[in-house]
Amino acid sequence: ELLAVPLASTLEALASLLSVTGKDFDVPSWSNHAALCKVFTKVEAFTKDESLPVRTRYLLQDVLDLRAAGWTDTKCVTKKLEGPRKIADFSKPEEEEEEKWQ
Repeated sequence: ELLAVPLASTLEALASLLSVTGKDFDVPSWSNHAALCKVFTKVEAFTKDESLPVRTRYLLQDVLDLRAAGWTDTKCVTKKLEGPRKIADFSKPEEEEEEKWQ
């Protein structure tokens, strides 16, 4: 249904869905794997559709890149190496500069 009307909002939802579920369902032993492959073919076509917003095309391309990498996130920008930091973990830049010179 998300491909029925290719709007930016539905395609972004599709990108999120595929990013989360792709690893589990993109296996040849799954009964609907052929249909999923057709979805990825359409997604690839949408990445080249210049009538779509750039953000949407890049999100879809990120899904294809994730699939090509075996569903392992290899991009530094999207990798979550650590969780959120507390405000107390940040020090003021002025304090760091003073400590360097002392």
